[in-house]
Amino acid sequence: MTNNPIALLFVLTGLTIVVAGLLMHKFPPKKINNLYGYRTKRSKNSQESWEFAQKYSANQLAIYGSITGLIGLALLFIPINPTNAAVIISLIVIITLIIIPIVLTEKELKKRFE
Repeated sequence: MTNNPIALLFVLTGLTIVVAGLLMHKFPPKKINNLYGYRTKRSKNSQESWEFAQKYSANQLAIYGSITGLIGLALLFIPINPTNAAVIISLIVIITLIIIPIVLTEKELKKRFE
């Protein structure tokens, strides 16, 4: 294994996202609010869409957080020189993996509730 700060970035980000997903799954907000949970216009349209969005987004976060962490674990075995380009590419990949659960949740809300 190599001393790879980019791998560490992926692992820690993935772990954080998984923990957030698990917490949302275990302790979903019961009522529509502006402080905690998956909060978008679509998710707040009704109590039913709110409850669905909390469960669905929590599962998506756990999945994509796991993918992010696994990428980091794989990168531990690849020597990468943390150049500016490598860091920028890594951040683009991580941000994409964070955005995907939001896009999927919104698509599913639209499909089920509109």
